[in-house]
Amino acid sequence: MKTISFLEALDDPRLLKPWTRKLDLSAWRVFHAAVDALPIDPANKGLFLKCTGRLEFPKVRAVEAYAEIGRRGGKSANIALRAVYETAIKTEWREYLAPGQQAIYAIISVDRQAAREVFNYSSGILHSTPLLKSMIDQEAKEEIILKNGAIIQIRAASFRSVRGPAYIGACLDELAFFRDLDTSANPANEIISAISPAILPGGIIFGISSVFNRAGILWENHQRYYGKDGDVLIWHAPTLTMNPTFSKEKIARERAKDPAVAAAEYDSAWRDDIQTLYSPEAIDAAMIPGRGDLPYISTNSYFAFVDPSGGRRDSAALAIAHLEKSGRIILDMMIERKSPHQPGEVVKEFAALLKAYHLTKVAGDRYGGEWPVEAYKKQGITYNLAEKTASELYLAALPLFSGGVIELPGSDRLRGQLCSLMRRTSSGGKDSVIAGQSDSSHSDLANACMGAVVLASSKKRHTYTGPDLSNQDFYGSDNDNGNYERLRREIGDF
Repeated sequence: MKTISFLEALDDPRLLKPWTRKLDLSAWRVFHAAVDALPIDPANKGLFLKCTGRLEFPKVRAVEAYAEIGRRGGKSANIALRAVYETAIKTEWREYLAPGQQAIYAIISVDRQAAREVFNYSSGILHSTPLLKSMIDQEAKEEIILKNGAIIQIRAASFRSVRGPAYIGACLDELAFFRDLDTSANPANEIISAISPAILPGGIIFGISSVFNRAGILWENHQRYYGKDGDVLIWHAPTLTMNPTFSKEKIARERAKDPAVAAAEYDSAWRDDIQTLYSPEAIDAAMIPGRGDLPYISTNSYFAFVDPSGGRRDSAALAIAHLEKSGRIILDMMIERKSPHQPGEVVKEFAALLKAYHLTKVAGDRYGGEWPVEAYKKQGITYNLAEKTASELYLAALPLFSGGVIELPGSDRLRGQLCSLMRRTSSGGKDSVIAGQSDSSHSDLANACMGAVVLASSKKRHTYTGPDLSNQDFYGSDNDNGNYERLRREIGDF
């Protein structure tokens, strides 16, 4: 028997209607009809043209659909509805499974916590009617197993984690902001390439996201498919088009704070003020594949930079570099200790490495107020405050990459972090650097490495030019003091 359509399921009180009764899905119904190549009311042709750039309604069902929609536009709720429909209501995919075989509907997001919004919605939908609830076999924190062999499951944003099983479909949530946990690079292309061959006939890959800058898979697909007929659908719409109940006053307040951010977040306007800082080509030209740490050479003058950490969330990283007579800057060694870790033990380890390169000083930022100074002092190392912020260090390294004077060891993680750095130009023309596109982005290793490289390029040892702090209990701003006390409580003395 042929499965009822998604739109029919939305109107069925035994299925999806109870969960959607408070939602305004008028624009989303047109989106879903376009995805499934269902008839669309001619009255909605203007909306369809505006959001897809297409002149004709789809004649074939999409195999990939990308919803480039502003924040709070209803993306997560609608994709959760699709997840339940594709797994619990639609039945065609079962014909392609061997007896006892299961198939996955994957929810893949920036991180596992972010994926739980779509997952939790899916759980709520399944529990919203007796018929759907009766299909649940087992339910855990990150997966729901249905009695028909389908599994709705959270998966990490890594192409390695998605290879292997058969897929009913997949949701790539906030696709523009994907970051690989190991390399910080955007793995979206690789994830789609890994999933596509494993999608069962009739399955769809959904990519949902607010927009960001003009780079990455979301922008590339927009350029390639927007306005084009075929089985890849691009749907581009601002928040209020898809969710007219959202607060216009909220958007106005956000626009007053930062027009560029609000335009991207709520109007789905691609950002022109943010660009990749270092080109992948320049980074690759600087990296020596297979090269590890270099030994100490007595004729070199070394410079070190550390990115300290309290051990719970961020990595701690150390890098050492030197300047050759030719003007080439060599990053001799780098090390990263991921969280969680014991900060005191990491300081001891880093101090031993500094001494191996005959260094008694290291530069670092103001993280934690006096804590890094005290910690390194106990190990016989002077911790000097960096004269430049992380943003300034990244910008100072830009001409070094452009000039081809940097040598870096081959490292996927360092490469990913450097590639994720974004250069933002304010309306006043001032440049700053942001580390990645999401709250989960980190650049601790890149910070240490670029700090060491910039120090080496200056041809002088980094020194703190302020007052003598050795006999004081604290230095820095009041905010630093609060951070310092918090860290002391967190990690104690060592």
